[in-house]
Amino acid sequence: MCFCMTGWVTQTGFVPNPFNRTNNMNRSVPLQSAEIHAIIRDLSAKVRITQKFVNSGLTTLELSYNFELPKRAAVCSFVAEIDGKKIKSVLKEKEQARNDYEDALASGHGAYLSEKKEDGTFTSSIGSLPPGKEVLLTLEYVTELHYSENAVLFQVLKNEKAKDLESGKSSDNMLKITADIQMSRPIEEIKSLSHSISTVHKSGSNEAKVIFNDVSHKATSKSAELSIFVSEAYKPTVNVERLEGKEEITASLSFHPDLKREESLDEVNTEFIFLVDCSGSMSGSPMNAVKETLHTFLRSLPESCYFNIIDFGSTFVSLFPSSAKYSDNSLQKAIENTNRKSANLGGTNLLSPLQNIFSRHPTQGYSRQVFLLTDGQVSNNTQCINEIAKSAHDTRVFTFGIGNDVDVSLVRDLAKESNGECELLPIGSNFEEIVMRQLIRAMKPAISNLRIQVDGLTEDQAQITPFHPPPIYSGDRVLFYMQFDPKLAKDEKLNAILSGFIGTKPFSQTLSVELSDLVVKKANKETALLTYLFGYSAINDLEKKRSYLHKADGTLNVGVNQSQVTKKTLETSLKTGILCKETAFVAIEERDGQLIDVPETQQISSSTKVNEDVVLRNYGRGGRAFQQQPQQQYGSLPPPGFGRPPPPSAPQNAYGSLPPMYGTGGAFQQQQYGSLPPPPPPGSYGILPDLLSLGGPPPPNAPQDAYGSLPPMYGALPSAPLPPSRVSARQSSVHTDMSSFSSLGGKGGYSPSSSPSSSFSFNNASIPTHSSPSHATTEAKVNPNLPIASQLVQNQNANGSFKDAALAVMKITRDQLKNNLPITGSEQVELVFLAALVCAYLELKCQKEQTSWTLVVKKAKNWIRKETERLNSSVELFETAATKLVSSL
Repeated sequence: MCFCMTGWVTQTGFVPNPFNRTNNMNRSVPLQSAEIHAIIRDLSAKVRITQKFVNSGLTTLELSYNFELPKRAAVCSFVAEIDGKKIKSVLKEKEQARNDYEDALASGHGAYLSEKKEDGTFTSSIGSLPPGKEVLLTLEYVTELHYSENAVLFQVLKNEKAKDLESGKSSDNMLKITADIQMSRPIEEIKSLSHSISTVHKSGSNEAKVIFNDVSHKATSKSAELSIFVSEAYKPTVNVERLEGKEEITASLSFHPDLKREESLDEVNTEFIFLVDCSGSMSGSPMNAVKETLHTFLRSLPESCYFNIIDFGSTFVSLFPSSAKYSDNSLQKAIENTNRKSANLGGTNLLSPLQNIFSRHPTQGYSRQVFLLTDGQVSNNTQCINEIAKSAHDTRVFTFGIGNDVDVSLVRDLAKESNGECELLPIGSNFEEIVMRQLIRAMKPAISNLRIQVDGLTEDQAQITPFHPPPIYSGDRVLFYMQFDPKLAKDEKLNAILSGFIGTKPFSQTLSVELSDLVVKKANKETALLTYLFGYSAINDLEKKRSYLHKADGTLNVGVNQSQVTKKTLETSLKTGILCKETAFVAIEERDGQLIDVPETQQISSSTKVNEDVVLRNYGRGGRAFQQQPQQQYGSLPPPGFGRPPPPSAPQNAYGSLPPMYGTGGAFQQQQYGSLPPPPPPGSYGILPDLLSLGGPPPPNAPQDAYGSLPPMYGALPSAPLPPSRVSARQSSVHTDMSSFSSLGGKGGYSPSSSPSSSFSFNNASIPTHSSPSHATTEAKVNPNLPIASQLVQNQNANGSFKDAALAVMKITRDQLKNNLPITGSEQVELVFLAALVCAYLELKCQKEQTSWTLVVKKAKNWIRKETERLNSSVELFETAATKLVSSL
């Protein structure tokens, strides 16, 4: 087991101050030195970052400072020191703090105003710094430590602004990183893969000190990372502290459910939704790479899951009306859908499909994970982020930004709000490997519908946060905070019971606490940790609509209004000392009435950063640049549904106004367009919603002369620019599901649904545990130009077995298979041995593509295990025979 702390200082940008009269951004104040010190206590940490800057100019400067907080962190202290004089900030209601700051500047005093931005960035208007003076800034924040995959990361990322530092005035020891570690259980190992470290730690001890070596400004081109491993990782832990003068105590309760058994059996109780950008800018290599990645995605899903695919652009199209049970039938539909996928949905409207996804709750006992692949930008970032935040208690979002024009801050913040991960995919990179890496992380069983109850205390006597916790996945941890007066407890022993569901199976874990045995750490405002984290978690609940005042879906409880939420947020912030949106830190430095020059506003360069928030604009098809197109050129047209204006010769008179294909995405809306002709029968080339969404070649009698160039419904999108409304917050939200169509007919058109050439029916939720090779699902048409590993992956059935075509891919004959069977042959034995052969082949001959087949092999081995039990045989027997045959090839 290990714990993770991630802390860093970002570069600071220019923040205009409303009280200065000049705006000189030509000079920057260089960083002279920086120190980072962390106190790590189990799953919690306090990080102190100290930086020194000097005004080497001849005029007084108005300074501003930014710090990008890591996930699950909150500022608890900010101190400025000028020429040895410390000015400590005081937390106040935001409006009062701003008034104090303005009054101080008007009186010629130094002033410091620090707030939290909407994006979570800490920003401070430091005020005026006279010539020749230096300022020492000390920021402290508390954070929950990340625990996952047996890895801990304390990380200070490389310095992109090193060129701004004056090396002649900076020492080689400009940056120092240290950590004090205090664990509840013995520390087994501390290591760093990035730097040499000096460690003070006695064997079997719970405490250690760490110093990073070689982290001067000349060595900050690489990240500093720290890993900590402790014994008995899966045992719950409790830590307690009491502030001076307080009766109540604050406790942290850490649970580490052991789901290794469920993970080994591939019992993944998750709903997977793949949200794929099919706007015009995704055409060409990005769409081809996404399609290949989706093929591997789909083959890697476990039998126990539900899944869906939603394509989005100006509108969105769902493969199924709601997520479907994973089976050979639903898999085949998904493969067919992926094969015909194209970049034909116009602009980029992300909000509507997100709203559609989150309008439904996940299946009882199932977590939900969304994989978003996009290359574009939207104009309503905040709305999209808020939509995801409302469902963070039951949904995790993994985002993948494709190409150089993607909105990096959007994909990063979407993942951050839901405890997911963000990956950037440059054109030409290995999409499949990067995306599959995250799918492997997501492919774990989860405990959902979590609740915590403490026996011996009523709800009024114990305040517990988080109130609506998100699912916990195998290998992760969940951390609760509780404030209570121990004198109110009915018994000396408290039982904290964590409960939930693993699929349909109930789960519970109990943490028992003897009050008389508790080691209560005495703390003050300088040394407190858990009190601050309790405040952070409670404020986060209130701000993210997951508090005791809210229902699980984010709506307010009956009788509660938003003003009560705001009031409670302000009270919690001022009581616990944690900065929030309703408060600000303010500090005043009295300067004896001395008049100072009207300051210029300057920016501070910081020494370390995590990434570059590049301002990006997409000038491809479907990109944000189309907002610049004048709307007048389109006349009084309804909002285009697919990101393209109608050609000048479009037959508007046929419908009075334009037909729906140019309006809301192809759905017939008679109220808007008057009396429309009835839709054509299925299978024809009429204006079917799915045909409009998916594209395809025109029928022989398509009226090309009437349109000049063909409209989007007939395949390639015209190159006309998007109108402004295509990227507005009021984008079209027409939704189509494709579950009633099984395949494309003719040259790209639809044919009515028909029974697939398979022994499985679409509505059959049960998945066969075995089948005869001669009666397996329809052989997949696999591209022979793909790598062998990809060909084998695409020949796997939903239950983990493989199609006969896998033999030809491995260049193994049917006779070779029969002659090497480990037990007396039968059709089922042959099918099991074929799966063992594929596993052996991938493991022995396709190591370079391991990321793409790891989950496929895992699913196959689970199927082999089940089938060998039915055959009264053993997995080892089949694996040994398979390895021998593959090794001889």
